[in-house]
Amino acid sequence: MMDKKKLGASCAAVAALAALFAPGSAMAADTGIVLSAAQGQTLAGHSFTAYRIGDYSNITVSGDTVSGFSVSNPTVANTQAWLKSALTSANVSVPSGYDEAGAIAKTTNATSLRRIANALAKAATKPAAVVSNKTSATEFLTLDVPDGLYLITDTNKDTLPMIVGTKMGGKSTAGTTLGKLTVKGKSYNVDKKLVVNGKEQSSGSVAVGRTATYHITTTLPNIGDDGSAVSVHIVDNMVGQKFKSLDGVTVGGQSVDKNQVKLVGTDGNGGSMAAPSGMTGAVATPVAKGEIGFNLDALCTSDHSNKQVVLTVTTTITATGDNDHVNKVTGYDQWHDPATNTTNRPTTPPTSQVQTKTGDLKLSKTDSQNAKLRLADAGFKIQDTGTGKWLTYDFASKAWSDAADEASATQFLTGDANLDGTLSASEKTADTHGDLKVSGLASGTYLIKETKAPAGYVSSTVGMPTLTAVLDAEKGTVTYKGEQLPNLTTVNGDAALVANIKSLTELPLTGGVWTAATALAIAAAFAGIAFAGVGASRRLHDRANAPLA
Repeated sequence: MMDKKKLGASCAAVAALAALFAPGSAMAADTGIVLSAAQGQTLAGHSFTAYRIGDYSNITVSGDTVSGFSVSNPTVANTQAWLKSALTSANVSVPSGYDEAGAIAKTTNATSLRRIANALAKAATKPAAVVSNKTSATEFLTLDVPDGLYLITDTNKDTLPMIVGTKMGGKSTAGTTLGKLTVKGKSYNVDKKLVVNGKEQSSGSVAVGRTATYHITTTLPNIGDDGSAVSVHIVDNMVGQKFKSLDGVTVGGQSVDKNQVKLVGTDGNGGSMAAPSGMTGAVATPVAKGEIGFNLDALCTSDHSNKQVVLTVTTTITATGDNDHVNKVTGYDQWHDPATNTTNRPTTPPTSQVQTKTGDLKLSKTDSQNAKLRLADAGFKIQDTGTGKWLTYDFASKAWSDAADEASATQFLTGDANLDGTLSASEKTADTHGDLKVSGLASGTYLIKETKAPAGYVSSTVGMPTLTAVLDAEKGTVTYKGEQLPNLTTVNGDAALVANIKSLTELPLTGGVWTAATALAIAAAFAGIAFAGVGASRRLHDRANAPLA
């Protein structure tokens, strides 16, 4: 039993224990111990056991807080020997007037407490557990234990053993909330998501040349005042995209100076993130060519312990042969334990992958009277109906952007297999001379408008078809539908078959695709006469049925 003269020292020591081992956002219950996961994590994959270290007695209450108390060994078999062995291992002596539990409660040195907790957890022989193998798939778990001082262990190898005191009759000491514990790990997962319209997604679609925004999220390990050191490095392997910028950093939901995160490899040549100075046994983290390294060591402070970090990163999507643009991030945490003077690293570093996709639009130009015929040098322009913007295409970088208007949009030519904007002599006679394929587009709905007819075919806009394409880049599917002169558009596998006519007289033969509005537009475009009088109507009839080049 602890001497009552030692009450003040004991109270301060247990308050120190609470401050070191039990910070957290969860409200503590009046009884038992509330465990909470670090920010952004859950307790899934953990299994907790509680061993009683000490009993409370001689509790003195002042108002709503405990002002004094004693801690002594529980009357449970094997407890004294277990506690004594741990104190010896940690090189902590038992002061006069105290027993082993009282000595632990009196200890205020953080490194010594860590050593005691490690030794207690590693002991081959322990007293019977008060509760065993308790689990939760959520952020919180309450261990239903009587009032006292406890060791909490976890089957998860990356979780540190923890010492925590419950409340005393539902009350805490001044300035310290007892009975709560944030589960402390040596490493946490890293996650990356594509951000689309403000929402995080595991996959998505962004066109080549456009900016993609990502969130890289991790939770900093426990960073106490026990002399431990933590290093957190993240490596992002990007395929089919180029790093653009680090736009923002938050810790615990609060913005911090993004310059605290040091970047490596922004020039595309890779490099190395150095091991933090003064951290015995730590190693550097290599960053390969084409990868980006994010060094979070400057954020690893006790104020940020167990808090979630979110990096907002932008990239520019670049062309790939398979329309895949993959991000794979890997987290490299290192944690130095002063109690054992060892630096720990996860055997299998956590990873996360985001699949950003682009897609193709394909069509073939043919003759309305001969579906097998293929026609080169037909021109098409593309409009994104979601934004209403006509599109331009950089033939060198294969990047898409918005045109000022339809007139300045890029015109694509059937037969232009290498998409350089021109038709070579070999392309005009190649098997693909009537085909057009454009790649690197994001999911969406597109208007494809014929703007240049092949030689010998109707060149008026009223005689050239338009169609829409609905592209799902993630699924790799596209559907086509004729719009203006819809009967001139059919589907051939994953491509649209778009016909041209040599004369306006062909239109009725395609299934009555003319509407009254179309006929009127043709009359206005080609007749050039008034709509009154029998003679005028006859001339209109003759003009409308004459062949047009």
